[in-house]
Amino acid sequence: MTARAAFFLAAGLLALSQGAAHGADRAAIAAQAANQGFAAAEEAHLQAASGGEAAAVLSLGEFYAAHALWPETIAAIRRLRSPGENAEALLVEALYRFERYRDAAAAAEGKFALGGYRAMALTRLGAYAEAAAAFAKAEAPLGFDADYHLASAEAHVFSGDGARALKSLDSAAAGGLPNSATARFQFLRGAIYLAQGDGARARAQFQRASKHPADDWSMRAEAALTEKVDTLERLSLRWRSAPFDRDLAMREGALALAGADFARGFAAYARVAARFPNSDAALAAQAAIGARLGDLFSADLTAEDAARLFFAYVSFAPPGREGDALIRQAADRLRALGLYADAAALLDHQVSKRLRGLERSRVAADLAEMQLQAKSPDAALRSLRSTRIAGLDTETNARRRLIEATALARLGKNEAAAALLEAAASPSERALRAAIHWEARRWSAAADDYAFLFAATPADSEAALRAATAFLLAGDRAGYRDFANSAAEQLSGTREGDLIKSMGDVDRDAFLSTFMDKYHALYADKAAR
Repeated sequence: MTARAAFFLAAGLLALSQGAAHGADRAAIAAQAANQGFAAAEEAHLQAASGGEAAAVLSLGEFYAAHALWPETIAAIRRLRSPGENAEALLVEALYRFERYRDAAAAAEGKFALGGYRAMALTRLGAYAEAAAAFAKAEAPLGFDADYHLASAEAHVFSGDGARALKSLDSAAAGGLPNSATARFQFLRGAIYLAQGDGARARAQFQRASKHPADDWSMRAEAALTEKVDTLERLSLRWRSAPFDRDLAMREGALALAGADFARGFAAYARVAARFPNSDAALAAQAAIGARLGDLFSADLTAEDAARLFFAYVSFAPPGREGDALIRQAADRLRALGLYADAAALLDHQVSKRLRGLERSRVAADLAEMQLQAKSPDAALRSLRSTRIAGLDTETNARRRLIEATALARLGKNEAAAALLEAAASPSERALRAAIHWEARRWSAAADDYAFLFAATPADSEAALRAATAFLLAGDRAGYRDFANSAAEQLSGTREGDLIKSMGDVDRDAFLSTFMDKYHALYADKAAR
């Protein structure tokens, strides 16, 4: 073909495509290209568009659209730096037809003339509530009457407006449905019946839709009819598309959880949330997991499996106080079962991901306590030190201080632990400080603390024994005698009192020999009982 012939061919096609802009007579474009030969016609368009002139580029895009070459259409229009309304409309149509629904919805956003494309794209994405709102302000794009009304019916039925869905379905039928849309029509009518609570008629419509050749609608109907999880796996081998995969996973999640298969049900719902984040189904899937998390520990699962599943899906716990209470309840159950590390992992998630302010510092004390029970004092220290804030109440501060001192002591940092408790006021703090002094062989300080504890709680005979022992080990015989005399009345007639009396008025070596024999005899006898 000569350059002159190519020019006139391109000019003719351009004029034809400009006659109706978007929605041009593509059949005529395709027919003219067939007369000239596709390759020659394409070359003519490419030459005409090579200078970047907007009308020529739009003509090239329409040429590709006339042959359903949607990737080429998209590429052509995107060559334009400032596309006009016609080019924008063609681009959005091409994105929609090429099933790039997210891109189509984004490209159409804020453009009133393209609202119909946006509403249909949102429907295909499963963003039904947003789509229903978009349909309220949109019009059907040229050539999309049936598709538009069927998409409107889908958006409205799955966003809870059955009456509007039925009206849209009637509009689709009134315009005459192509045979290829029959399964879609029957599936949506079944969905409307199901929303109305008419299960029998819904099932009949789904069965009719499922008899058609495999497409999104016949396969979604089959998924809706399926009652066995294993059957869903076979369906997944027969058809793949985003809407079908979404429906299939939602159905799998529902059936699996109905059968108490938490691992499979949670995994199916989590796939929906991950793969289709913009869909209404993603929110429903997250809510379904959150609603069943609390059932794990009463299900027929081992404690370890329940803990593993809970922690794997704890991010789906409901927001706010409800979710926090659920996590605390699960942590308490794990703690009661002796699964301290698992319980600590749950609280760590809550402290690091969910809580703020004073509540975070309070729960961090619970976390540190569990970490101590899990034999991780270093982790307990990190939890406490990373959540220090001003303004905590006296009781919470005292508790956090006690846990931190315990962690320091278990790490062998006795001096730091004792220093933290220097102003110890509560009995629990004084008892911990006494134990720290005892382990560090600071006998004089240990004697004072244990004597204080016994005075505060006369029934604590072990504190009395330790006080008396510490006085003698410190070489403070006067302190020992004063303590023994003051404790004599409370311990009168007890084996502990007899043991304490045996400690005095002997030399150090004799004391140690006599004391240790009687001490072991006393506590060995108690252990045997």
